[in-house]
Amino acid sequence: MVTVSINGQDIIEATCPSTAASTNGINVAYLTVDTSKINHSVVLQMISSECYQCLLQNASLIPANNINCSVLLDTRWPVRMAVSNKTNFDKFDESCSESVYRFKENGNYLMTVQLLERNGNISCLGPRLLNNPKNSNIAFYATIGILVGVALIWVIGVKCVARVGYAIEGEGHYENTLGFQKNIENNTPKKERLKSLDTFRGISLVIMMFVNYGGGDYWFFHHSKWNGLTVADLVFPWFIWIMGTAMMYSFNSLAKQNVAKGKIFLKILRRVVVLFLLGFLVSSSNNNNFNKWRLLGVLQRFSLTYFLTASIHLIFMINPRLSYLNSHRKWGIFADIRDYLGEWMIHFSLILVHTCLTFFLPVPGCPSGYLGPGGLADAGNHSLCTGGAAGYIDRKVIGHKLMYHHPTCAEIYKTTEPYEPEGLLGILTSTFLCFLGLQAGKILLIYSNPVSRIKRFLTWSPAKKSKADKTEAKTKLRKEASLTDGMDFSHDCQTKDGRKPNWKIASWNINGIRAWMDKGGLSYIKDENPDILCVQETKCAEADLPDDVKVEGYHDYWSSAEQAGYAGTGIYSKTKPVNVTYGLGIKKHDQEGRVITAEYDNFYLVTSYVPNSGRGLPRLPYRSKQWDVDFRNYLNDLNKKKPVIMCGDLNVAHLEIDLANPKTNKKTAGFTVEERQGFTDLLAEGYIDSYRELYPETEGTYTFWTYMGNARAKNVGWRLDYFVLSEKLKEDLCDNVIRKDVMGSDHCPIVLYMAMK
Repeated sequence: MVTVSINGQDIIEATCPSTAASTNGINVAYLTVDTSKINHSVVLQMISSECYQCLLQNASLIPANNINCSVLLDTRWPVRMAVSNKTNFDKFDESCSESVYRFKENGNYLMTVQLLERNGNISCLGPRLLNNPKNSNIAFYATIGILVGVALIWVIGVKCVARVGYAIEGEGHYENTLGFQKNIENNTPKKERLKSLDTFRGISLVIMMFVNYGGGDYWFFHHSKWNGLTVADLVFPWFIWIMGTAMMYSFNSLAKQNVAKGKIFLKILRRVVVLFLLGFLVSSSNNNNFNKWRLLGVLQRFSLTYFLTASIHLIFMINPRLSYLNSHRKWGIFADIRDYLGEWMIHFSLILVHTCLTFFLPVPGCPSGYLGPGGLADAGNHSLCTGGAAGYIDRKVIGHKLMYHHPTCAEIYKTTEPYEPEGLLGILTSTFLCFLGLQAGKILLIYSNPVSRIKRFLTWSPAKKSKADKTEAKTKLRKEASLTDGMDFSHDCQTKDGRKPNWKIASWNINGIRAWMDKGGLSYIKDENPDILCVQETKCAEADLPDDVKVEGYHDYWSSAEQAGYAGTGIYSKTKPVNVTYGLGIKKHDQEGRVITAEYDNFYLVTSYVPNSGRGLPRLPYRSKQWDVDFRNYLNDLNKKKPVIMCGDLNVAHLEIDLANPKTNKKTAGFTVEERQGFTDLLAEGYIDSYRELYPETEGTYTFWTYMGNARAKNVGWRLDYFVLSEKLKEDLCDNVIRKDVMGSDHCPIVLYMAMK
């Protein structure tokens, strides 16, 4: 072999057929250069188009009069290629000048270099494809198809099994307990699991493992050489974002437990140290020479990112849901930003520091703001400037020996400087990305409904106009819908001493406020025109309430469960209460949004959605021994100050005439001895069941009917909804009406008429 210099570059004059090492045919094609028609050597110059602003490089010296000299070509990206010679005295036709070619993997190509008789110039024919290579991506496409097919089969199968199971269970339930009250849930709050985040994490883990084990040698499952973005490049930011989102759930849990910030910081510090040391050992385990160990790596960057993000958030840590509920009326969609304004400012400061260092830090021998890989880039003018300011900082702080010596850019750009892709400056940007994940976690905690979450995320995008249009259209449909067309809600009643009512109070378990509104629930308020309407089982956080939930002429108040889509109560009131409180003041009871108390000048109004004991009665001990006792004590404390009107879905049929099938439901939630006794004990404390006070022997009057078995049409139901009054209000009672013909829920409204003095 002989080394010669061509255009200032050294090249080894090698014997054919190949001047490059074999790579087992992966991501390569074969180019044969035929020089049999010329009498001197030529130089094949090539460079991958992935090498940005790089000059052509001398790739192979092709001897004269040769017909089988082959070179390997990179098929991952287009290739810039030209043919030249050693002396530069020969004249080359334009066909030999620099051109860009896209080669197929495992393709065999032929380029013929010949002398033109008409002008004596050297011309190039080709490269021409000589075979028909198979598409190497077929295995990848097949895998994707199989995975999609399995997913579809799984989804369809689960739905079919669920449908069959529901049909079997529903049939048996109907046959044995027709008239049983709704029992679609155990009413036991379960710890919310963000399945979408778990799924995203699982997908990221699968891709990460695939990438780490070579990615099937598909170029897009390897990190980009410098510019651009591949699937492999997405895995790290995905995990950083996931870490931030999950971090918010962790902090929220710690806040609920009232864990001291000092203890939380120690937890953070311990995790950081463990993760950093683990990363250090993993990234350096294959090298016994300490001087060549790698100080920073992926896990180390994770640990430092976690430390910065978690520590900053710890300073400003508050309960996101409570914060939002306290301020959303004033700050609207910006409440989740406003309450963490200091945190936002710190993270923007980190980005400012990163920007200033990147573009203004003087780096010896390099232009200001240089962002390139060095080496061959920029025509080789900044070969030692790999990474610009980021690389310079790492080399100064960490030192050459403890940095990464095999950066991905080295293959294409031939860089000689070490470069740490997980370097110190990059920790600032990954911290900000982790913070954005943290912000997403706040949104997921504050907004429990998927639609509301999407709407909140869209406010960060230019899609606000279409969102408003859709909201306006839905509001219009809700206004047009009606549950009360043609119904007459006028009612003539009076007290025993002849006084006319001056208060009209309605109560209704609406079984989901969004569905209720879509069915025309707001029309009931307009037509009934109550002074107060209490609603139960709204199944919606206040932050997620539809924009058109407000009703002109009414003040509205809402209490929601921490668990999404569960329980919840609300009050519409024409008269603004003196004061409104939420819950019983007992933490174990107040996480489900079951009680709102509105104080008026001469009475308290309490609306409640009493816990259901559940199918199989798993919650009966809690209901009978804790809730009933504490709720009774709460009402008694109020009753000592002012008379009490308590209403809502109390989830009990007190007497046998309060349900259609008492004999078959003795051990069913809502009609157990314990629940009925709890209601009896409440009345014994000085309260009356207003309906039974007026209609002690009336049968067949119910407020709830299961959706199964056409129960409502057959009037096979339960009386679960009540107005319970302090005995001192008995003389002010005019009537208690059950609006059994008003649809829109599995319950119907009940209305109380009072002549308050």
